[in-house]
Amino acid sequence: QILNEIIGYIGEEKLNELNFYSPHTSFIINFNYIKSFNRKSLVLSFKDNTFEISIAPKKQQEFRNKMFLFAERGM
Repeated sequence: QILNEIIGYIGEEKLNELNFYSPHTSFIINFNYIKSFNRKSLVLSFKDNTFEISIAPKKQQEFRNKMFLFAERGM
C-alpha cells in the first residue's frame, strides 16, 4: 500500500526517468544495481550484498522491456 502511494505521488514516469521500477508490490528497485535477471527474478548488488527479488508475473514482460530500454540508454 505504501509503495503504491509513493509511486502515485512521484509518478511512474518520473520513477522511470530516475531509473527506478517496481517489479513487485513490495519493492522499488534502481536499475543501476541490477547484477542479473531472468524472467521471474532479478539480483541486485550493492557493496558486498546481493538481494534476489521476484518479479510479479503480470510485470515480467514490462520489466524486460524497461530493462532493455535502460540498457539502450547506456545508463
